[in-house]
Amino acid sequence: MNPIKVFFTIFALGLGLAIVLGIIGLQQGDLAEEENGAQEDVVALDLPPSFDGCLACHGQNLEGASAPSLIDTDLSKEEIIQVLQNGLGAMPAQTHLSAEEMEEIADYLVSLDFEEGEGQQE
Repeated sequence: MNPIKVFFTIFALGLGLAIVLGIIGLQQGDLAEEENGAQEDVVALDLPPSFDGCLACHGQNLEGASAPSLIDTDLSKEEIIQVLQNGLGAMPAQTHLSAEEMEEIADYLVSLDFEEGEGQQE
């Protein structure tokens, strides 16, 4: 076989492969941007760093996943701190949190209840 034909055949196949892989890469980049946009929508709450452990069970937006929603809870700040210290139901005590972190979490959840529950009579 003529070496020039072999060269052009390999060149054409390589060029075609590069084009196909480039198109696939562009499509995956678009999908990644869509996923990031959706993820930004979910993590719209400005959570303190002490909430990192809460998100796995209570969900990225605290509206519940495998554990109940933390938004619009009827618990007081003191009750929230007590739950964090002692646990409740399937939730274990959060002994890794300092007293300041527990207070920060309780303050945040109570403020969420106030913001979300505007207009409710208590």
